Amino acid sequence: MSTYLLTPLNVGEIIERFFSVLGRSITRLLGLLLIVAVPAALILGVAMDTFFSMFTDLDVLNDPSAIDEETATIIVRSVAVLVIGILFFLVADVVALLTMQMVVCGEIVDRHIGLRESLELSFDRRLGRAIGQRFLGEFASVLAILGPYMLLPIVITSGGGGAAIGLVLLLIAVALGLFLYLRMRWAFGTTSIAWEDETVLGAFTRSGHLVRDHGWRTFGILAVFAIVISVALSVLVLPIQFMLMKDILMLGMEESVRNVALLQSTPDPLETLASIGLVYGIVAGVANLLTTMLKSVYLPILYFDLRARKNEFDQPEEGAAASL
Repeated sequence: MSTYLLTPLNVGEIIERFFSVLGRSITRLLGLLLIVAVPAALILGVAMDTFFSMFTDLDVLNDPSAIDEETATIIVRSVAVLVIGILFFLVADVVALLTMQMVVCGEIVDRHIGLRESLELSFDRRLGRAIGQRFLGEFASVLAILGPYMLLPIVITSGGGGAAIGLVLLLIAVALGLFLYLRMRWAFGTTSIAWEDETVLGAFTRSGHLVRDHGWRTFGILAVFAIVISVALSVLVLPIQFMLMKDILMLGMEESVRNVALLQSTPDPLETLASIGLVYGIVAGVANLLTTMLKSVYLPILYFDLRARKNEFDQPEEGAAASL
C-alpha cells in the first residue's frame, strides 16, 4: 500500500504532504540540483561576465562613434554568448523540473526513482517534449499580454484621448487575467510529461482537463506556494545581491543629491557590473533552480490531488500504475 493515500486533499494536508515528501526526497533532489545547477549557473555567470565586461573593455557607451567593424563583431559575440548562456540555463531549468518531478511522483506512489533513473528517463523523448511544451506555453502566455502593452505607447504618442487610454488599460487588465489563467491551466504540463509520458499537445490537454472545475482553488494554492517560496528565497538571496550591487546603489543615491561633476571618484556602475557579473549570474542561477526544486515538490502533490478529484484512482494504491 502506498505511503500516501491518493485521495483529495484539503489545503492543510497539501502543505503537510509538501514538507513530508520534501523531507523524504531531499537527498535526491539536492543531488539533481547539484548535477544541473552547478554547470548551468557557471555558464550563466560566465555569459553575464562576458557581456558586462564587453562594455568596460570597449567603452562603447561613452564613445558610440568609435564603434568599427571589429568592435561590432566583439559586441555581437558578447551578446551571442549571453543569449546562449540564458538558453542553456532555461534548458537546464526544464531538465531540473522534469527529473525532480519524476523523483517526487515516484515518492508519492512508493516507487523509488534514483538520480540515474530520473536522468535516463528525462533524456529520452521526455526532455524534448518538456522543452517544446515550455516554449509553446511561455510563447502563448507572453503573446496574450504583449499586444495590449504595445498598444499603450502607440495610443499615448498618437494623442489618443482618455477614453482610448482607458480602453487600452482595460485590455491590459484582461490580458493579465488571461496570462494568469493560461499559466494556471498549463501548470501541470511538465508533470504529465514526466509521469504519464504525454506528448507536447497532450500535456496541454491533460493539464487543462485536471484543472477544469477546480480553477480557482488551484490558482489560489499555486499562488500561495509561489509567493511564500519567493519571499523565503528573497530573504536568503537579497543580502548577497545587495552586497554585490552596493556600489551601483550608492552611486545612484549620491547622484540624486550631488552634482555629477563631484563624483569623479565614484565607482563606474559598468565597472562594478563587470566585476560582479560572474558571481551575480551564479547566485541568480542557483536561486532560480532552488525555486524549481521546491516547485517540483508541490506540483506533483497538486497533480495527484487533482487526479483523485477526477476519480482516477479506484483504490488508493492504484496511482502506482500510472505509466513511466
